[in-house]
Amino acid sequence: MGIIAILPLFAFFGFGVLSKDDFNGFLWNVVMLAMGGLALGEAVKSSGLLVTLAEGIREVVQDFDLWQVTAIFCALVLVSTTFISHTSVGAMGLPVSGFPNMNAVSLEDATGDNYVSSIDFIWVGVPGSIASYFIIITLGYKLMQWTNF
Repeated sequence: MGIIAILPLFAFFGFGVLSKDDFNGFLWNVVMLAMGGLALGEAVKSSGLLVTLAEGIREVVQDFDLWQVTAIFCALVLVSTTFISHTSVGAMGLPVSGFPNMNAVSLEDATGDNYVSSIDFIWVGVPGSIASYFIIITLGYKLMQWTNF
């Protein structure tokens, strides 16, 4: 993974597509937060904690119906991704801390007013997440039945 990620750096900076100023303008704090999340994920996997958690979860849900398992795990994913979307959100505690969200919040109209604010992410994101939850536990469940999952 590291070699694939470094190839664009060599290509863009090597052929002059990006300059030294572009390199210095990177949001290195966000890069370090993302890499910290990847390091934590690798630590969980290599330490055996991931296998231990998976076996524990399997023991708890093995007697549940497929729909119950789908509803429970979708609810866990809904809550965790609504309030902890990735490493930088967990570190900063703001709904605008992800790179695309930071760019969206920083856009201004001709008068200097922001197009979106932090509350817009809540007003749109939470109902969208809840609607997605119900779509997944209904249509997703039916698709899993249809494919003999």
